[in-house]
Amino acid sequence: MESEIIDLVIFGAGGHAREMHDLVKAINQQKPTFNFLGFLDQSTNLKTKDTDLILGDHTWLSGKPKVRVVIAIGNSASRLHVRNLIRSVCNNEFQTLIHPTAYIGENCKIGDGSMISAGTVLTCGVMLGEHVIVNVRTSLSHEALVEDFVTIAPNATICGAVSIATGADIGASATIIQLKKIGAWSIVGAGAVVIKDVVENVTVVGNPARQIAERKSGWQNN
Repeated sequence: MESEIIDLVIFGAGGHAREMHDLVKAINQQKPTFNFLGFLDQSTNLKTKDTDLILGDHTWLSGKPKVRVVIAIGNSASRLHVRNLIRSVCNNEFQTLIHPTAYIGENCKIGDGSMISAGTVLTCGVMLGEHVIVNVRTSLSHEALVEDFVTIAPNATICGAVSIATGADIGASATIIQLKKIGAWSIVGAGAVVIKDVVENVTVVGNPARQIAERKSGWQNN
């Protein structure tokens, strides 16, 4: 019995949205899975660089309950905002996307709406929340826990039993050593090496990572 083809839209019109469009194409090359309908964005007069018209904003989903959506926006707080906008008009399912070249080990769990890019490795027992971005060539080791709306940039290394709280942003080529915790809505800069826990709402950079900035609690809701 053939699987039903899934109608899919991508929310966003920037670089990550185009990457997710390419990911959808890669999945369909392996096995026809998605009927890609187009992009959604709050700026409906835009065109993406691959010439697909924006279908509309979040209200386009109203009355189309079978259409699934993935929020392909690189900024964690923006994904949260868009999720809330979508939920204000409909209960459509959020689609998880996993590139065919990603390795997903035993006992891993990936939440709805999360995006796993090419060359990514999740070893075993890795837990990802909803609307997480794991970008190209990132590795997550055993029992790593990544909560909702986290963004992990390319080539990051997340060692065993690391915990990354909601909305945190892990920069390109950053390394977080085993058992460390990253607080909610914090930023780990590109190339940083985290060897101790990071509290919430701060920015850390360097090797070893050190705090350089702090934001007021709740900033992501503004």
